[in-house]
Amino acid sequence: MSPFRVLARSALAAALAAMPGCTSQTTATRLRAVGDLPSEVAVLPMVRTNLGPEIADLLRERIGGAFAARGYRRIDEAWIDQRLSQAGMQPQRSEWIDSDMRLVAIARSLGIAGVVVLEDFESDAVTTGVYNERSLHGRVRVIDVRRGETTWSYWVDSSAMGGALLQSGQIFDAIGDTFGGSLRAETVRFASLVSLAVAEEMPRARDEHRPGRRPVVDAVEATGDGAAAVAAPTTIEVAVRGTPDCRAFASLPGCLGRYPLSEESPGRYVGTLPVPRPATRVVVSVRDRFGVTSRAHFADVASGGVGGGT
Repeated sequence: MSPFRVLARSALAAALAAMPGCTSQTTATRLRAVGDLPSEVAVLPMVRTNLGPEIADLLRERIGGAFAARGYRRIDEAWIDQRLSQAGMQPQRSEWIDSDMRLVAIARSLGIAGVVVLEDFESDAVTTGVYNERSLHGRVRVIDVRRGETTWSYWVDSSAMGGALLQSGQIFDAIGDTFGGSLRAETVRFASLVSLAVAEEMPRARDEHRPGRRPVVDAVEATGDGAAAVAAPTTIEVAVRGTPDCRAFASLPGCLGRYPLSEESPGRYVGTLPVPRPATRVVVSVRDRFGVTSRAHFADVASGGVGGGT
């Protein structure tokens, strides 16, 4: 080892002698807990956050999973997002909740028992070159729609701090690997830890719920555009009759892409399906508020009727 490298290590050791090794902790601080939680909840999009869309969606999904693991019936995120947009809310904006009263009114109109609000979540990182600190923190609260108030609220925080591990002998060569990964990877780990902390503080659901009936498609009509519609349509008009209050989708057999249909009246869904290649059949399905999907049903273009389910 060169004299310069020895001198550099000695100087760095003196600077880091008082610093701790790598530590991490996750905490959940109770802000409010009054009565039982609603047995059915919708986890809403983030409010006031500096998280990127990918991490925000991941945290929302995992906290929703924490509620499901504790026995609560969880409403499908895509279903609630669609209904919020139809009610004039803009969940893609940071400050999309203007008042709890309006949120409660919308939830009541949708027949939702409880909403989970994720707010003020931030991811912070401090790096000095030889010392790192990263954290994810924010508030999780549950609004009981029947009571019209927040009945359960926790501040959750997950953080990790890293410096030189002078006692272990793993001092300098690995100092750049104190956290062992990117900021994104660490934030993903924090999201999992925060979700576990929420689950640990959460009481089990007081009511066991049984799976409801699977949604069904009763009829499908598919009509091509123009004289050459049956041979090679460029768009197909699709109309579906099935279980109301669902989301409906149409696609071509064998294609991964799905196009959403609009519910123009209870149980009737319509929309236009672009067709990039000749097609004679379409496949449709409906998905209810709890994420349960019907069997796939097929219809011949311009023939109407329902094909067999798969």
